[in-house]
This record gives sequence, C-alpha cells and structure tokens, in this order.
Amino acid sequence: MKRKIEVINHELYNEKILNNNIKIVHLSDIHFSSLTNINNLNNIKDTINKIKPNYICITGDNIDSPKFLENNKLMDKFYQWIHNLGIINHNKIPVLISIGNHDQPNTDNNIKYKILYNNYLKKLSNSNVHILDNSYYEDKNVFISGFTYPKELVSSGDLVGLKEFYDNLSFKLLNASKKKINIALIHSPINLTNGYIKDKLKNYDLILSGHMHNGLIPPFIDKLLKNNYGLISPNKSFFPKVARGKIKLDKNRYLIISGGVTKLSLSSGIFHYANIIYPISIESIVITGR
Repeated sequence: MKRKIEVINHELYNEKILNNNIKIVHLSDIHFSSLTNINNLNNIKDTINKIKPNYICITGDNIDSPKFLENNKLMDKFYQWIHNLGIINHNKIPVLISIGNHDQPNTDNNIKYKILYNNYLKKLSNSNVHILDNSYYEDKNVFISGFTYPKELVSSGDLVGLKEFYDNLSFKLLNASKKKINIALIHSPINLTNGYIKDKLKNYDLILSGHMHNGLIPPFIDKLLKNNYGLISPNKSFFPKVARGKIKLDKNRYLIISGGVTKLSLSSGIFHYANIIYPISIESIVITGR
C-alpha cells in the first residue's frame, strides 16, 4: 500500500560556507525486508530527485535482519534501488551510508552470516555509494564520517561502553576537517547530548541519526509537540528525551534525528501492520553561509 511521504525542511547556518549552499537529503531506518513495497522506495527516489540534493545520507538499519541476506533475488532489488538512488538527472551524486544494529549479525552468529554481511557491504558499494563503517568520505566541500556502534551498544546506549568506543576511534575520524563542513552519521542518538560525547564530536558541525522511529509519536500528535520527546524507544523505554527532530548542541552545531522510512518493521511482529498509519520521513537540509 502506498504511504505518504513527509519532507521535513531544515536550514542551517555555517560560516564555512563561502559560496554555494550545500543541500543534503537524510534518510534512515529503511528496514528492507520481504514485505517492503518497492513502489514506496521508488516514490522516495522520485521525491529525492525533486529536491536535487548534493549528497544523500542514510543512517543505518538499511535492512531489517541479516537473514534476508540469504535471499539473493530479494537483496538484488535493494542493491539496484540504492545504486539508482544516487543518479539524479543522469548525474551521479554521493550516497553515504552508515551501519545500524539491524544491519549487523549477532555476535554469536556463525561464520556464514559474517561472510554474508561482508558481501552485503561490498555489494552496496559502487562508484558513488560509499559505506562508512568507522570510515569517512571527503571531497572539496564536506568531510562525512560514519560511526558503527557495536550492536549491543546501539539500543542500550551504555555510557561506559560508548566512552570506550569513542576513546578508540582514529584521530582522523574525531578531528575531521577545519575548513570543510563536517557531518557525522551515527545510527543511534542515545547519549549524543552527553557532555563527554559532545566534546568528542566537537569538530562536527552536524550529526545525523535515526534509530528512534520518531519515538512512535502518532502523526496527528507529531505536529502539536514542539519538543524532542518520543512515546517509546526501540528498547521499550517510555518517553525518551532525544527521539525526534532537531537539537542544538552548541553554536551552529546540530543533531538531526530522522523519523525514518519505516516506523514499525517486520521484526516488531504483528505491530508492523500499524506502519501504514505513519508517513515516510525525509529530511531536506540546506546549509548556508548567508
């Protein structure tokens, strides 16, 4: 069934922008599965074509479960869609993809799933699709990093574990670029407003996240609430404080949390049927120096 697409517009100021604005489309939580409607994905592509971004950023949970990696025929549809996503008016634009918890096999999975996972990352990549697995993409305008939290840390947001994760990141990932717009793709926003982690990411002008599925706030309430609270988080905690929208971290530094393509995935059991009432969320972000 066709779902409504909601484009959320943001305009951010940054003094590093001297000439042309930078336009970014941000998606998250596609949760591709055997029940994904390809027509909805194609409508997302058509919407992005109209926005005409300079970059497309996807912040994880691209598939719903590693078990779908065994179905080559199904996954080929996803690879083809991702590869076509970055072709706008016959021009290729960079598609930057970070990794979420649903993309990763469990730590106790056998070697087969680890091989399938590595093949999945390779097949997603091509000349303009870049998988940022604790790595970065850089051109003359931007420095964009993708941070891959260990699967067990994504929902728990365990602060001790997260501090250890950031302490072990490379100098280049944390220091980014002094002259370019620095953007971090981090699937889960949990604890990104913590002072220690904010300081670790102080060189990033913009952090893009997903994971929270807009806090599952019903659409008719979403427009009325002018805060970042959600109703329930993926780890089943109620009223998470950092679940949706734009959050100012410091002067001209922001965290933007995508509401996600999928709100209730196949892995949520019978509740996934309620996904139809929620819109597909697309963030359109313009960074300007004016």
